[in-house]
Amino acid sequence: MFVRQASVKDLQMLNQILYHSEAYWNHYERYMAGFISLFQMNETDLNISIGRIIEKGGTIIGFFRIEPKGNSGELDYFYIRRDCIGKGFGRRLWQ
Repeated sequence: MFVRQASVKDLQMLNQILYHSEAYWNHYERYMAGFISLFQMNETDLNISIGRIIEKGGTIIGFFRIEPKGNSGELDYFYIRRDCIGKGFGRRLWQ
């Protein structure tokens, strides 16, 4: 398991994790449709932010994104694949 910089080539998988991880909390279909239209990431999002991915065996398990705010940043996204929630991947990614 290792952590690396997110790149544009990861974008499709990151958006899938974003959607399915949020759906883990049993939100209504209507909420999820609105959620993905508002929060789906694009190339610009990745290019202007700090993004890290955790992988295991070549598979992306989760990611976070920090949006720059002046001299600091703000955690904007932190998502783990729904089948990996509660298994320590988030803790490892955050370290």
